[in-house]
Amino acid sequence: MTPMSLGEAIKVAYGRTTQDDIAKRIGTTQPTVSKWVRGETDPNFDQVAAIEDACDRPRGFILRLAGYVVDPVGVLDAIDNDAEISEESRAMLRHLYEGARARARRPPP
Repeated sequence: MTPMSLGEAIKVAYGRTTQDDIAKRIGTTQPTVSKWVRGETDPNFDQVAAIEDACDRPRGFILRLAGYVVDPVGVLDAIDNDAEISEESRAMLRHLYEGARARARRPPP
């Protein structure tokens, strides 16, 4: 999925709620929210978090949509893609991780 602009992500976050209502919920003005949505200015991180809270969205929702935050990769991908891990250590870490996952899936005795 191609990231959208920060303004588009904000608009998705508030959905059918009006800009005026969002502005009141986060303690700013409707013209400010409108500028964010049009991309004329950007909110700071605290304002983004306030928008997410006001819209009952999880933290990071807006920044993920806008491509500022990339979801972490799985453990095995992280092990495989870390250039600082030797092949021997990589094999050991994969083995330990897969063993732990297998033990976690077994019912307790």
